[in-house]
Amino acid sequence: MRMISTNPEETKKYFESIGLPALAKHQDRFVEAHETLLALKQFNVLQAHPVIFAAILCIRRLKLQKDSETARSFVRLLKGLESYHFINTYVCSHIGNEVEHLYADSCKAFGSAAKFGLAVDKLVSELRKKRAPLNEFRENFVQIEYSEKNTGKLSYIFDRHNNYGRKVGERKAIFYPDVNMFRRHYNVEHIEPQNPPQSLDTSVPSARLNNIGNLTILTTQLNSSLGNKSAKEKFTLMKGPLAKRIAELPALVSMNEKYGNDTMIWNDLIIESRARDLAEFSYQKVWPL
Repeated sequence: MRMISTNPEETKKYFESIGLPALAKHQDRFVEAHETLLALKQFNVLQAHPVIFAAILCIRRLKLQKDSETARSFVRLLKGLESYHFINTYVCSHIGNEVEHLYADSCKAFGSAAKFGLAVDKLVSELRKKRAPLNEFRENFVQIEYSEKNTGKLSYIFDRHNNYGRKVGERKAIFYPDVNMFRRHYNVEHIEPQNPPQSLDTSVPSARLNNIGNLTILTTQLNSSLGNKSAKEKFTLMKGPLAKRIAELPALVSMNEKYGNDTMIWNDLIIESRARDLAEFSYQKVWPL
């Protein structure tokens, strides 16, 4: 899809070139659209492209290119597609043909729709019905683990968690389609270190160290400050000398508030509990439908 570029200004130019000024001239809208299109690219979801093009053609057919409400509905459509495919495709690994007929019918519906917003609402409603249930999502999410090839997935997940509830202009980009660009600024951090020093008496089984419940994202500078210390030592530093520096990463602040108490023992049970918490927060808040 030509509209997908790593540069949001290129996405803006695309919307300008196809005559959608209500998207292109409103920064929050084109940035949200851009971020969502990059997410679909990260998921390797191509089947949504005809629906997106059908929606664009519908806007032009109804001469709603300058209409703000229509632009907001278009962004809502994109975000609905992102949420659905994050849950069903990216995490639960459902096969694509479960929405094949829905997308074909939606393309036809956009071709004859008299009201764009209603057509969007209907599609999003149908996606909601097809969304994998929470228990299935949770079962798959808690199995996500660190690996070099999974860096993009983890950076995307923690990007959305850290930017949850923030206005577009306040967001801090963590996810980059180019993993090398991500690594210039951030690191996937193992809370209990992946390769602990021999002097560290850890109660975390080695098989759990790479689990998402034992992972977070840090800036490269914070990563250097925390080094190979134990989970307890890291929480102590984040509550003390590093408190101001972690403030730019709300998910890290929340984690520190919940688990960084003096009696905390970072172990297998806490890792499992945190993985479930991350899964439920993801399903209910970050990627809603």
